[in-house]
Amino acid sequence: MAVIGKIRQRSGLVIGVIFVSLLAFILTDAFSSNSSLFNRQENTVGKIGGTKIKFEDFDKKVNEVEENYRKQYGEVPNELQGMIRDQVWENFFKDLVLKKQYEKMGIKISPEELTWIEFKAPEPSQRMVSYFTNPQEGQIFEQFRNPMGQLDLSKALGHRQQLEEGSDEEKQWIEYIDNGIMEEIQNKKYFTYLRQVSHVTSLEAKEDFAATNTNVKAQIVKLDFFSISDSTIKVTDAELSEYLQKHPEDFKQEDSRKMEYVAFNIFPSKEDSASTLKWAVEKTEALKQTANDSIYIVNNGGMYDTTFKRRGAFNQEVEGPLFSAEKGTVVGPLYKDGAYKIYKVLDAKNDTILFYNAAQILIRPEGITKDDTINARKKAADVLAQIRGGKSFEDAVKEFSVDPGTNTKGGDLGWFEKKSPMLPKDLVDAVTRTRTGDYTIVATGQGVHLVKVTAEPSSRMVKVAEISRVIEPGKETLKSISNKATEFYGSASNEEQFNQLIEKMGMSKRIADQVGPNDQTFSGINDARRVVLWAFNDDRKVGDISEPMDVDGNTKIIIARVVGIREKGTAKVEDVREKLEEQVRKEKKAAQLRQKMQDALNGATSLDQVAQKLNTQVIDIPYQTFVSPNVLSIGMEPRLLGYLFGSEKNKITGPVKGQAGVYAFYITAKDEAKAPEKLDEVKLRMAQQATSGSEMRATEALRKLSDITDMRYKFY
Repeated sequence: MAVIGKIRQRSGLVIGVIFVSLLAFILTDAFSSNSSLFNRQENTVGKIGGTKIKFEDFDKKVNEVEENYRKQYGEVPNELQGMIRDQVWENFFKDLVLKKQYEKMGIKISPEELTWIEFKAPEPSQRMVSYFTNPQEGQIFEQFRNPMGQLDLSKALGHRQQLEEGSDEEKQWIEYIDNGIMEEIQNKKYFTYLRQVSHVTSLEAKEDFAATNTNVKAQIVKLDFFSISDSTIKVTDAELSEYLQKHPEDFKQEDSRKMEYVAFNIFPSKEDSASTLKWAVEKTEALKQTANDSIYIVNNGGMYDTTFKRRGAFNQEVEGPLFSAEKGTVVGPLYKDGAYKIYKVLDAKNDTILFYNAAQILIRPEGITKDDTINARKKAADVLAQIRGGKSFEDAVKEFSVDPGTNTKGGDLGWFEKKSPMLPKDLVDAVTRTRTGDYTIVATGQGVHLVKVTAEPSSRMVKVAEISRVIEPGKETLKSISNKATEFYGSASNEEQFNQLIEKMGMSKRIADQVGPNDQTFSGINDARRVVLWAFNDDRKVGDISEPMDVDGNTKIIIARVVGIREKGTAKVEDVREKLEEQVRKEKKAAQLRQKMQDALNGATSLDQVAQKLNTQVIDIPYQTFVSPNVLSIGMEPRLLGYLFGSEKNKITGPVKGQAGVYAFYITAKDEAKAPEKLDEVKLRMAQQATSGSEMRATEALRKLSDITDMRYKFY
């Protein structure tokens, strides 16, 4: 439940009054001619390819996907809900755009082909495999696994046949699977066809060969834009508007918002921590006295686990006390990860399997030869001598060990059995032969290990129950934080007051820029959908200040202020003023530098003379190819690169405006490669380059041609 909601629940009378007033307002608004409740943009969540998508149709599909998720994995986490809506939107795009492409090309899947692909193909459909995979383990469910751990298609087919005889709901589930796999097959056929129709002509291959193998040698003189200070270039609004009108394609944008906001973090207070500790102490004493462990533990929200656990099953802090305790012993309260925990040993026994405990310093040989390993052993022996001389093992780990997995834990390897698959066999064998407290040096495929046996081998097993309570903000803490947020909101009605309150309350103003209509998060704030919906309300305008809103899993209350509204299409001057100013300044600098370069070129017979006039140096380019993205010693200058390969040699050319300055150049040599008669390898390479990423490019092209309008943000 939201934090602010918790506070409001404390005042029943006030809620009652608000409810009656709110109900009257809603009913009045609902029957008004402009009611958004009954006239919500024609109930349309968007448009794809000229087809409007109704909210009820879209929401039905969302609910279907969520229900299918629940059937397989349980309740849908909040963080997945936005992803599900994105996937449903993508499915509408496929239905309304891609499937029409499939139909135009005659791509169809017969029932026989579908059955073969699902249950008889040498390699099963990845979609089919996913339906029988446990997402928590990333493995096929055990009942559908073959001996190799892969999907057993005969078992999957048997399961399907059972479902076909089942309820309508189970039959719908089969249809859901079939449709998904059919879509996967059609998609694969469609894009395979697009890749196969890619053709490279001989002329294209010759041009590519020339571009790849022809090179020039040149001299260049450069006048940098940064040689003119920005402060000397004045830019007017009229010039910005003119530049924007001439280059509209460079300033296309999507709908977005820019906000500034303050965040009130919801942390437990010292009093909350003390209160939780008091609760834990009381429960510890009561757990010691109770005659019925199971009822008491369950009634207090604990875990009553009836299975025996071996060494290594618990956190290091509690491992020792639990395994050294007798039956009936209560351990705790212990603080861990923001919670107080209490444990009770319900039973204990010895097993036949021994577990060992050790720590290591891993030294990696400098090479792969036998001598390298010998030298690493010598280093390990030297480190051991330092430890025997008084150096702590933990300090030696920090200084010498190269194992990132154990270095932060003092080299601790934890508890492990003799047949542990997680450690090298030679290492485990060495530990089993070494007495507790002693050291040993052993070489494995990982390197040389200096090992200390840190505890006696143990076969003990314990059955443990646990009660815990997370330290959470209490009622008074929530009230205090909510009151601060409410006070801020009530006192900030404009930009000046907003900024003054931030300074007065010692808070930090944060910026969230380029926030899109379907974003779930921004600027490191998770679960911020409510704020995004507020920012994209049809009536929202620059300067609006939000009411306090819970975000980030109710760990923060934020108050946001809209400072920018960008609409889809060509940007307005104010939306991109900084970028426009940069470009206009660059144009003005280019004009000055072009004239300066032209003055230097006039009458010059060599680049050295030009450089001398400009008080700069000639840059030698010993080797330059056309396909290289950068001009040697210059950087990325595509326009200059084009001029270099399109100009005559032994002739001064310029001025040429580039991205970083203005240039003049002189080509001293041009080695033009002659294409061979057979260009099969070139054609093959070009075809592979053309098909790489073709699926993504084709899909994006279809999106641009489909006139897509996404208004989901008005509903979710």
